[in-house]
Amino acid sequence: MQESNPSPRWLSEPVPEPEGVVEQVGLVDGLELILVEQESHMRIWIELMIDEHPQGAGPLVGRRIRYLVSSAHGFLRAFRFAAPALQLAARDLWIGWDAE
Repeated sequence: MQESNPSPRWLSEPVPEPEGVVEQVGLVDGLELILVEQESHMRIWIELMIDEHPQGAGPLVGRRIRYLVSSAHGFLRAFRFAAPALQLAARDLWIGWDAE
């Protein structure tokens, strides 16, 4: 965690570190990919970005989509896709974006 990060906190305390995570993804209990749509998930996503990403939580411009990776061990990761170009066929197909 970065102690000197000037970004404001979005939760009253940091997201707890996951505990007891095994090294093989197939053995991780309760592994789940969460599309960030709810405010509670957004706050967790922002906290994880503030703590883990060298550039913090943003700002993001243009089209974007955010995910949390959760498990029975706790939140493992937060990641995002942002559109560096209006269309990138392989990425758009994988994410599920259409022209609209």
